[in-house]
Amino acid sequence: MIPASFAAIPERFWRHLADAPAAALLLDYDGTLAPFVSDSARAIPYEGVRELLQRIDGGKTRVVLVSGRPAREVCTLLRPVPPLEVWGEHGGERLLPDGTRRIAPLLPEEKAFLDRAGALAAAHLPSERIERKELSLAVHVRGLSGGGALLEMLRRLWEERLSGEGWRIRPFAEGLEVRRADIHKGCAVRALLKEVPPGVPVACAGDDETDEDAFLALGERGLSLLVSVAPRCTAAKFRLFPPEEVLAFLRRWHTAAEESGDSPGNRKNPSALKTLRKSVFRTKNGVDGG
Repeated sequence: MIPASFAAIPERFWRHLADAPAAALLLDYDGTLAPFVSDSARAIPYEGVRELLQRIDGGKTRVVLVSGRPAREVCTLLRPVPPLEVWGEHGGERLLPDGTRRIAPLLPEEKAFLDRAGALAAAHLPSERIERKELSLAVHVRGLSGGGALLEMLRRLWEERLSGEGWRIRPFAEGLEVRRADIHKGCAVRALLKEVPPGVPVACAGDDETDEDAFLALGERGLSLLVSVAPRCTAAKFRLFPPEEVLAFLRRWHTAAEESGDSPGNRKNPSALKTLRKSVFRTKNGVDGG
């Protein structure tokens, strides 16, 4: 479906956020909180994002980043924001604010599969365009002449020469990634929703095809937001125009979350907030890797 505009987010959602004792905000990084750049190490957040995240996470909201990047990369790019919870590698890795980390294991034959995918890519792309992660392999063609044709050629090559059930080739903004089919952002969202008490406001924002798994996993449980310059078919219910509406959404979230509702379950009652923000730490040795 084509998502509705930011202005169409119903007032009842903001009232619910104001009245609720706790909330959860799930955010992608690249293309959502930061622009795409040719050098991914320089993808710093839009101006104002760091300050808003720090204010929001300092209140009743549990802020969680769900990214295709390794989790520690996201933390580095967000500094000096205090550590947030980050699900990296599309949900296969979980890094908690206290430094506890869990990652899905790969078998030796699965690592060899990614090695073969990397060798095929290296025959057509320079090494700086190939990113080998712990759980996947990605290629980037941002700013490269003929990049679209290169991606299509590489997709065909991977499909023809790599065999192995349980692997998925997925496009993202000016890139292509191969990873295990059972590792995706929807896994992270489902795991997080199990930790969120019923009735707690939840929102999830992302920009590309990899975020569609997250939107589908969220379903009707919360507010799904596609970050995109142009509307397109998506599982998300609403759209934010970057960066202006992303910043406007974060400001509105902070304002609403800081309001005190008149209902018995307003934010002055800390029990639900404590449950939402701290429950994961009580069993941190058993953190689900996605």
